[in-house]
Amino acid sequence: MHLNSLRTPFIYVDAARLRANIRAMAERAAAAGVSQAIVFHGYVNQDDLPPWYRAADVFVLSSDFDNSPNVVLEAMASGLPVVATEVGGVPDYLDAPAGGAMTPKGDAAAMAREILALIGDEQRRRTSGAFNRRRAVEQFSWRTSAEQLLAAYKTMLLSRRVDDKEIQLKRQNKIFFQISSAGHEAITTDRKSVV
Repeated sequence: MHLNSLRTPFIYVDAARLRANIRAMAERAAAAGVSQAIVFHGYVNQDDLPPWYRAADVFVLSSDFDNSPNVVLEAMASGLPVVATEVGGVPDYLDAPAGGAMTPKGDAAAMAREILALIGDEQRRRTSGAFNRRRAVEQFSWRTSAEQLLAAYKTMLLSRRVDDKEIQLKRQNKIFFQISSAGHEAITTDRKSVV
């Protein structure tokens, strides 16, 4: 399958304002003879990204380095299958092959194979997208992240506990963590509840 034979174009959306990269990629696409199959949209504000995710069939991240790419979590939460390079935190987020595919960084041929395999398999795209949506909601939502952070603080505080009374820890930034023996937790800032 050749890129030009696909009915749906590849669309490159940039949320980081990398205009020089877009120009260079457009020139490379033209030199490779595939420029009619790729739309280089350019910068899209973070608030305007959801419709782009909804319009996509597959999300691709070809980074050579990326610590914790939120964009992968956003794509997963949008119900998209993901093809990404196996860098940084991507393996912590993406469960391949259930949610898509990971390829070695710099291996363009492997990435192309995985993208084309997903494009050519509608059922796999749906299954992988649904899997990613569930995984993002269950394991990486703001609520889940806050609960995990609170549990870590609770574990740390309880490991220092002398008796079964309530512990209060006041930090310089005026955040209080309260954990009682009944398991009642609250995080307060200047005595106003935030969770």
